[in-house]
Amino acid sequence: MRKLGLGVVLPGLLIFSISCDNPTEPDHCLLESRINWPSLCNSPWPIWGGDPQHTFRSPYSGPAKCDTTLIYRNASGYFNTGPLIGPDDDIYIFSSCDETFLGTAGYKGAVVKKLTADGKVVWQTLVSTEAATVFIEPVLTSQNKLIIACDDGTLAKVLADGTIEYHFSDQAGPGASWGLNLDKIGNIYFSIDNDQIASFDSDGNLRWQKNKPGMSWHLGPISPSGNLIYTGFFGENHFTDPETLLVINTSGETVLSSTIASCYLSSVNNDGELITYSPADSSIVCLNSISKVVWKKQVVVNGILLYDIFNNIAIGPNGETIVFLHTLNDFYAVSLDRDGEINWSSPLTDIEPSKSTWTSCSIVDKDGNLYCSKRGTLFSLDNSGNIRWTIQMWDPSTGTFDDWLTINSQGEIIYCVSRLYNNLVYKIY
Repeated sequence: MRKLGLGVVLPGLLIFSISCDNPTEPDHCLLESRINWPSLCNSPWPIWGGDPQHTFRSPYSGPAKCDTTLIYRNASGYFNTGPLIGPDDDIYIFSSCDETFLGTAGYKGAVVKKLTADGKVVWQTLVSTEAATVFIEPVLTSQNKLIIACDDGTLAKVLADGTIEYHFSDQAGPGASWGLNLDKIGNIYFSIDNDQIASFDSDGNLRWQKNKPGMSWHLGPISPSGNLIYTGFFGENHFTDPETLLVINTSGETVLSSTIASCYLSSVNNDGELITYSPADSSIVCLNSISKVVWKKQVVVNGILLYDIFNNIAIGPNGETIVFLHTLNDFYAVSLDRDGEINWSSPLTDIEPSKSTWTSCSIVDKDGNLYCSKRGTLFSLDNSGNIRWTIQMWDPSTGTFDDWLTINSQGEIIYCVSRLYNNLVYKIY
């Protein structure tokens, strides 16, 4: 039986450690919770997906209502990725092709800005030039330092006061960043769209590098133990070429290779199981750490097969898998239980009537409530798939832009969107 391990008891403090990623054991962890990760900042949202397992699960309850306040506006650049939340609910935003430093430095580029919880600018730093973009959320370390990757090959570490500790622009070369993650001791894993994946130590020294000519690497989640990194690569066409899923160790050695499914948009639960998508047969797949299929599910609603994930996979507090799938005429949020059976499905045309498949990243709170937006309409579903609230944040007829959201320690949504040449940050409470 998989066991919940009790760690240590200190005066006034009870510390739990979770040890559930043994693929030979039949039972599941009873509840999902954030894995202790010493190298990562202990904050509401320090990394893409909220944690190195990319569960997109907040440790806090989100808002039951949708009152809205605009807390920040800037008419320069645009958001290519979402915000991070620091230990004091401070907000880190990342603006691409930003002209903030155009007058002083003479160019635009990727800019990181630290805001207070109420949206006031604390500091702002130019981390890369030549109209660079930040495609993937940076990482906030346990020392409140930011690790940032840009599409020009830049890898930078920014100190807590906004100054740059180190900056490399020639480690990997130009190409869109498709992943950034951190293991338990602070080693950095970085993949970009020019055939390479690499690892650096916490001081920015190159540890190892893997090349696959003609392929595009994607870096996925890390196992709860911190010893396995899920990655993979596509051929030239991301939509038609099958992906090879690689499980590598922290030394860069290939442990397993599989073509069963993709690591793209995947998550890992507390049992160490990878939840991902197989485009070959439009199924959601659960694999254990030796790539054995635990379950595989084609989602059929009203006799119609749903297909194509257009969003991240989220792991709820009871180990449920939450995905967004569509048909030619509709779009659904779907929850699957730990065994791959459908808990509920909710048609999103009830929320926003278009047939568009475009949504923001979705997050789930500690109570299992879901938060997402569809073409400018922000919404929340409860843990049974029922609509809790909706609010239209912007008019989709003026164009489609990426938007992003997370939850701070006060249970407020921090919602970021670039609209009509403005970067906007809202609080929803």
